[in-house]
Amino acid sequence: MEVLGPYWLRRILARIETITVYEGQDTRTGMPVMVLKGARGSPVVREGVLPLLEATPEAWVLEWPLGAVPLAQYLGVADLERLQHWVLEMARLLQALEAQGVRHAPLPELCLVKGKRVWLAGV
Repeated sequence: MEVLGPYWLRRILARIETITVYEGQDTRTGMPVMVLKGARGSPVVREGVLPLLEATPEAWVLEWPLGAVPLAQYLGVADLERLQHWVLEMARLLQALEAQGVRHAPLPELCLVKGKRVWLAGV
């Protein structure tokens, strides 16, 4: 298992150009995190976007809400009502980001869902 400072990098969720996205764990607290190794710039701060816990020269470490899972786990099995709610929520978030001048095209591996909540990562 790879390590980045106090974070275990459990498994790769996605590779996007020069960024590798990991599901990880904070070894100090045991809490889940998402690590974007190779991320640069400043992450967007707003509701519906995973909050930044730490920025290092190597990576961004984002909070992973307890119980949330990547949307990709529901591909082909999500019930229609839940899927409709998630799509509408994602559209609302993406419109709000675009109004701020931020264009974002999230991968299902980088969208976390729990109940009716949706979070985007790496914005």
